[in-house]
Amino acid sequence: MTLNTLFVCESYDKGLSIVDYIGSAKDVIIPNEIEGKTILSIGPKAFSEKELTSVSLPDSLQKIGLEAFCENFLTTINLPLGLTHIGGDAFYKNKLKELMIPETVMSLDAGAFCRNEIEKLTIEAPLLTIASHCFCKNLLTELRLPDTVKFIRDYSFSNNNFQHLSLPTHIEAIEDSAFAESEKLETVRMKKSFMHKVPRIFRGSPIDDIDYSIW
Repeated sequence: MTLNTLFVCESYDKGLSIVDYIGSAKDVIIPNEIEGKTILSIGPKAFSEKELTSVSLPDSLQKIGLEAFCENFLTTINLPLGLTHIGGDAFYKNKLKELMIPETVMSLDAGAFCRNEIEKLTIEAPLLTIASHCFCKNLLTELRLPDTVKFIRDYSFSNNNFQHLSLPTHIEAIEDSAFAESEKLETVRMKKSFMHKVPRIFRGSPIDDIDYSIW
């Protein structure tokens, strides 16, 4: 274990994982190295509930663990190119406004960005699945998914501000309540094979007032 004035670290792969933040500052810069060892991971709950207002992540970072930054006051986050994994509820209940997920991210777990204030979402990562509750309770008005996405899990985009949705043909499965409580939704374009699931996919939305069209 490595301990300095701000971070408690443990050995991880060939570098370090930060397992706790013991500083008092609300604006945090996480370095690439501590005592000559590279920071590769942020451990579970390492920065959770610290009242943080800003965080700068190191370019060396590869993994963000479960609930690592949950329940803070972050309004922006720059995820570094080279990051491969974002754990469940990693940024749950912050105040993020915009988000770009870089192309190196291979896995994004449930609830990772739930309960923020995201208005603009860019996904460059070649994700196969949008995990459960991943972007629920945000302020999204539009949705653009990479061609790699095949599965949209339950509640992944529920409680947002979508008015018009066009769900691309490469989507193979949409689980119940994936877009639940879409109270502002006016139009939906989707594959014919999903039409029988509309009441379940858009549960709690004004489904009788939505204009549907099919690919």
